[in-house]
Amino acid sequence: MKSCVTEYPSIENATVSYDRWDGKYPAPPGSRVIYTCPHSSSFNDGSDVHNATCSVRIDDTWDSSFHDRHVRCQVYPECRLTNIGMEYMGTMNVTKTGKRCLRWNSAEVKPYIEKDGQMSNFFGDIPSEMNFCRNPDFHEMPWCYVDNNGLREDCWIPLCDDQRTKECKTTASGNDYKGSKNWTIFGAPCLPWTKAIEIIKKSGEERFLIYSMLGSPMADHNYCRSNILTPYGPWCFIEWNNMLGKDYYSVIQEDCHVRSCFREEMEKASETVEASKSIGAEAMQIYPECRMTTMGKEYRGTHSRTQTGMNCTDWKTVYSQQAQNMGNVFPGFSLFLFHLQLPGFEKQSAANREYLTEFIFKQDLNYCRNPTSAEQPWCFVSSYGLWEFCDIPFCPGSKGLRSFGLRGYYAREKPVECRLTEEGLEYAGFKNLDAGGRKCQPWLTSNAKRFQLLNFLAFPDERIDYSFNYCRNPDPNNESLWCFIEGEETLKGRGQCNVPFCYQVYERSALEGKPAQGYPECLQTKMGKEYVGTTRKTISGKPCLRWDAKPYGKPEDFDPKLSYDDHFRFGNAALHQDFCRNPTLKKQPWCFVADPEKKLEFCNIPLCPNYPNKTECKWTHKGEEYAGTLNVTVSGRSCLPWSDSGLREQFWPRFPEDVSSEDHNFCRNPTGRKDLAYCLIYWRAIFGHNYQDDGVNARIEEKLVIPEFNVLLGKFSLICIIGVLQVT
Repeated sequence: MKSCVTEYPSIENATVSYDRWDGKYPAPPGSRVIYTCPHSSSFNDGSDVHNATCSVRIDDTWDSSFHDRHVRCQVYPECRLTNIGMEYMGTMNVTKTGKRCLRWNSAEVKPYIEKDGQMSNFFGDIPSEMNFCRNPDFHEMPWCYVDNNGLREDCWIPLCDDQRTKECKTTASGNDYKGSKNWTIFGAPCLPWTKAIEIIKKSGEERFLIYSMLGSPMADHNYCRSNILTPYGPWCFIEWNNMLGKDYYSVIQEDCHVRSCFREEMEKASETVEASKSIGAEAMQIYPECRMTTMGKEYRGTHSRTQTGMNCTDWKTVYSQQAQNMGNVFPGFSLFLFHLQLPGFEKQSAANREYLTEFIFKQDLNYCRNPTSAEQPWCFVSSYGLWEFCDIPFCPGSKGLRSFGLRGYYAREKPVECRLTEEGLEYAGFKNLDAGGRKCQPWLTSNAKRFQLLNFLAFPDERIDYSFNYCRNPDPNNESLWCFIEGEETLKGRGQCNVPFCYQVYERSALEGKPAQGYPECLQTKMGKEYVGTTRKTISGKPCLRWDAKPYGKPEDFDPKLSYDDHFRFGNAALHQDFCRNPTLKKQPWCFVADPEKKLEFCNIPLCPNYPNKTECKWTHKGEEYAGTLNVTVSGRSCLPWSDSGLREQFWPRFPEDVSSEDHNFCRNPTGRKDLAYCLIYWRAIFGHNYQDDGVNARIEEKLVIPEFNVLLGKFSLICIIGVLQVT
């Protein structure tokens, strides 16, 4: 019998109901999907109703009453709220004559936009890679460019049947906002625009008369609006008594609190997702090798190839090469020219650009990242600054945010509530309390000192507004997540946020009865020094005691030259709770037990299914537990044995094996350095002292064994590329 198992065609913003069908697949032949628009509005083709019917003639086929993929409801943002439609943020990309619009950032279009400062500002925070109809220059209606000679044509965008607007903004500047909010973030009432302008004229300060702020002919209202130049608008004028006399007063500009539609939709979606007791399931299965948002600023995976298959170049190498090329000839200006070619650079404020060099220089190895707020992760493909986008998949649970002009944007319904790194720059969760339980204050205020302090490039979020108060780390000098906990009158009121590492979230999930099958709940070696699982009972069934309790002091086989904590990964016994571990060289993992006579017992942990082969991945970002066999650096150099360095004797407890008897050259991280596992290499060091040889100056070259990074001594170690574990 014929039926439909393929999903029925969709119409954006339409409401659907079913006839002779319950909505569950397969759909029986003859069943119908009925499409209507909310608020009794109609479709942009003039129809009030559309339908799709499961064909009775052809198997798995839907016969629909609409064939144009541009059919949609005349609901904002897919319609105009005003005659000239400057607020239009929909997805129409075809003109009245049927010509396809060019992308606003295409080589054919950019020269025309750059000539017009108004249009350049308009696209300051709108994705210019799109080719949707817009009205950036007060034309009579939305339009777009259609060829490389600057030819532009109008688009047919219908007026909304229901012209009620959402009280939120779709862009950072809020130039699309046409709501009715008329008070500022400090509660001051907005002045009518006409009255404010009259006051400005009388004061002689007509430089403030920016009529483009209204986006429509002058109207006698006092609603918050944006002139596009304000980075976190909308705003309005308020009265200001300047103490020069009761008959002399002026006006000042003050921001309004208009929420981001993007943020509202994300939070709403998060609320509808069934609250999970842990994230040990869906997202943790492939995080961080996926992105949770379109921009992917939070991405911290190990993908290092571009969409075209090019290998990525190390971030630090590119900037080192640029510094060498620039020399001393206008270095600051040369660097600015170099930054100009980077994706997303045009979106950055002057303050953000000051952080750009340092921020890009801190990116991991040659992995795809998005340090510039480009439309997606990217990387350099040559040391001369050429770059390409990377194709990073979305995490499970990510969905398109098509409402409010956000078509093409994706975000995970429930962000991953954990961090991978100490700095936490990748954290995009919703935690807004500090470690002491105090409420975080919004990041955006009218305090200029705060704006100077914060590096907005470090926010992993695609949209922020004046209510955005989640734990983040936008201060380049801060080492972990934090937030302001006091009003804007002071910059000292900071609170550190207690956001767990992702491996700790897994541990909670495992203790709740959801342990992984296989690694990390198994041993890669019989000694099990690398074990990072959550077993906390001994062979006899006794419960383990916490390591940081030190119930019997420091055991005899602990190194007397090292502290108690130095025997544990991360240099902190407390982080290992009461899990079975092997911090010394016993035959297998063990733990302390509440039996003064025995003091400790061994644990029964199975060998991994692939034993004796190793798991070639890391469980934590630092990779201290990595026990694999990778012995080549990111630059392709072969590693030297660890016996060539004093690190083996100094940090032997933190190697994942008995490195004294198993001398090897595998990548490890015994020192807990935050930039991943590393190994020793030979480095041909060139020293600057000269000697005379037949009247010819020459330089001495020597081979050095390099144990660790030390700029002053010319010593360094290279970092190895190790794939991040994908929990299954």
